[in-house]
Amino acid sequence: VEHLPMVYLHDPENTTWEAAMSDDGPVAALVAARDEGLIGGLGISGGPPDMLRRFVDTGHFDALITHNRFTLVQRTADDLIGHAAAKGLGVLNAAPYGRGILTRWPRETDTYAYGRASKPMLAAVDRIGALCHDAGVPLAAAALQWSLRDPRITATVVGLQDRSDYERTLELAAVDISDELWAAIEAVPLDRAHVSRPDAEGPYTRPHEGHDD
Repeated sequence: VEHLPMVYLHDPENTTWEAAMSDDGPVAALVAARDEGLIGGLGISGGPPDMLRRFVDTGHFDALITHNRFTLVQRTADDLIGHAAAKGLGVLNAAPYGRGILTRWPRETDTYAYGRASKPMLAAVDRIGALCHDAGVPLAAAALQWSLRDPRITATVVGLQDRSDYERTLELAAVDISDELWAAIEAVPLDRAHVSRPDAEGPYTRPHEGHDD
């Protein structure tokens, strides 16, 4: 192809800010490609919210992907999402299921995203799972719609293996969830390390992995 409609700088946490923003670095190269007409839009995609906010504030990017950090039990990207939306960026929220822990209840794993979940997070998963069960709502439906219902979020990214996953996603998106259940979910205490605040996350050290959940 001669033109790419959209290109994301992916996981810049695997380099340094100085290297990413240098005159001969990836951001400069992508901006030059957009100016030349090879790229239509530029996006920033990664993990740590504070880092992503720095890239958003450069003014170079048209869209943001955040993953695993705005779910039923993890809210550290909340401020970032609001900030990016207020600046007019498209906001894509990926991995609303936390890499699987929020797809069913009783849960079958204690892993969230790329590591083991804390005991407070597991307690929140179980409490929300029980609330959904009592209301006759699949936990996965609440996890998906938590992202879909937020007006700041342009699109939600989920992983699909086959057509049945696609059809199941449409079914989950159509499940009716009452205001009472949403209020009960929002009242569940969360691990404070996973609630949006300036020092919510420490150094980001995980190896490179894709946004496939």
